[in-house]
Amino acid sequence: MLLLGAGGMLGTALVSALEARGGECRALTRGELDITNSTEAVSVIKGFAGMGGRVVVNAAAYTDVEGAEGAEAEAFRVNAEAPGMLAAAARKSGIRFVHVSTDFVFDGTKPEPYVEEDPPNPLNAYGRSKLAGERAVMEAAPDALLVRTSWVYGPGGNNFPRKILQSALEGNELRVVVDEVGSPTYTADLARGILHLVALDARGEFHLAGQGSCSRFEMAQGVVEAAGLTASVAPVSADTFPSKARRPANSVFSCEKARRLGVELPPWRESLREYVRGVMREESLT
Repeated sequence: MLLLGAGGMLGTALVSALEARGGECRALTRGELDITNSTEAVSVIKGFAGMGGRVVVNAAAYTDVEGAEGAEAEAFRVNAEAPGMLAAAARKSGIRFVHVSTDFVFDGTKPEPYVEEDPPNPLNAYGRSKLAGERAVMEAAPDALLVRTSWVYGPGGNNFPRKILQSALEGNELRVVVDEVGSPTYTADLARGILHLVALDARGEFHLAGQGSCSRFEMAQGVVEAAGLTASVAPVSADTFPSKARRPANSVFSCEKARRLGVELPPWRESLREYVRGVMREESLT
């Protein structure tokens, strides 16, 4: 497997999951390969295919949601143009392409969990760039595997649970949004789920996220509980924290399509507890 974006949260988890399975992987970080450098990227994919490689996974992305509002061209270059180019190169070389996308392609107005067939309608520049990337990938390689996920967190990155944990440890009162709901997804679980879909030779669009759903407020409560802290958590509305980028109020995913193939991630609360306790243990936080 050729893994692009190996230095990010998901990329790091994919490397660990592959190592645990004893699989061979050529993992490239952004410093080792800039996916927007088409000449170099195509050369790497051709070389990988020539050595018998069979699958390319693109976990690289521009993920600064707020920053994308002022740098939409850059977000599109990384999240749309580059993935389309990579998918075309993979198809031309006769190997499979796997791409990761986001709940931000939806506007969050649906009252029920989102399914793969729901029409996208992104609210911000980041979401627009990711949707354009999905379309570019599927146009260039119709048999690609496209995995959408929601509310991702894990080691090696700046994420919501980590911020909540740090703030709680500092003794701060936590004011957390209660009117945004989603399906929290632990990168370790997501990585294993993606590899399972790859092993099943799955093609097309799949939603893959932690089981169940919660509000940001409930997720924060879960972090505090898992850490064994007594921090106060107060629910507030999303408009309490003005931001450049509008965010979907509903990011809950139905993962029934993957479940029918036997691919299912653990309940979000169990995985959140595992992550928080791991952080506490590894960083000797008290």
